Amino acid sequence: VDKKAKNDSLIVWQVELLTRLLKRIVLHRQLSIGMKGKDLGTLDASKILPRDQMTEIIPMPEFDPKMEKHSMDADSVQLPSEVVSQLKDLVATVASMYKDNSFHNFEHACHVTMSANKLLNRIVVPNSRKEAHDFTYGLTSDPLTQFAIIFSAIVHDVDHHGVSNEQLVKESNRLASMYNDKSILEQNSVDLAFELFSSGNLPALVSCVCANESEFNRFRQLVVNCVMATDMYV
Repeated sequence: VDKKAKNDSLIVWQVELLTRLLKRIVLHRQLSIGMKGKDLGTLDASKILPRDQMTEIIPMPEFDPKMEKHSMDADSVQLPSEVVSQLKDLVATVASMYKDNSFHNFEHACHVTMSANKLLNRIVVPNSRKEAHDFTYGLTSDPLTQFAIIFSAIVHDVDHHGVSNEQLVKESNRLASMYNDKSILEQNSVDLAFELFSSGNLPALVSCVCANESEFNRFRQLVVNCVMATDMYV
């Protein structure tokens, strides 16, 4: 199979997956609070190092009883064409940021994404119920967290240099100095992902994912924790 054709096919699949999850976010937001996303402008991707932002506990939203009364048919949600277009641009750009490594490449990121999606599908039920909410610590009734997990899988090795963090330290690589010789590759991936996401070039997409700055901050926290967890030495 032609490498470019394969890569394009993987991009299409990632976009389809993220689109389904984004529709869940929109539907959940409409049913629970009737809120629409607003233009958040250019957001500060944070000057704090990702490793320093890690937290032991990320508070999850309380269960909303109103959700039990609705049939969660996210497929019926129509996303604005601008949102879909920016989502495609995001995934294509992320794919281009992966280096042509033998292992830590975009195809590897897609394998991780597929595994994460399969795990989510095993525990996330179609209709939100209090029992499922409690059993999964709120994950099954929080589409933003589900989106964040898949987003994290896609970006977790962006710009990976093909060598270990330890090797980068030995080589006195500029990234090692930037990240204080700790979780170098993981922190770089988080920073690059949010430079792209928060650049101001994807306003429709960002406001669709995050209705306000509070949701953006929670989304970032989820991604930081997920990506940093891929460093076995953290």
